[in-house]
Amino acid sequence: MKKIIILSVVIIAVAATSFISCKKDKSGGTGTINFVSLVARDSVIKIDSTTKLASTQIIATATGSNLSYTWSSEGGWGTFYGSGSTIVWSICHASTFKITCTVKDDSNNSASKDVYIRSKN
Repeated sequence: MKKIIILSVVIIAVAATSFISCKKDKSGGTGTINFVSLVARDSVIKIDSTTKLASTQIIATATGSNLSYTWSSEGGWGTFYGSGSTIVWSICHASTFKITCTVKDDSNNSASKDVYIRSKN
């Protein structure tokens, strides 16, 4: 009798685990991101003598379900304006900077790309 009870508990546990792990993805997506490109309008930007800033538009092209975009620069340099797949990035001094865009979907998948921008006086 003990063996039957233990066997029943094991079968129920396995069945419950299978049920939970096979639940349908409610996002309607495939659970994958295709990060096609990350492009700066200008890869070399000149610092304006009046505003003391150099700026360029950066566009991320990606496909997936309910995508969100996070932007960062190596060392935290510069300022990002806007949100989503298209932003403007500005800097006030000359150097070469790595800008990273990370795209995340509603299934917590993510993909990142980098673009390098050189600012000059």
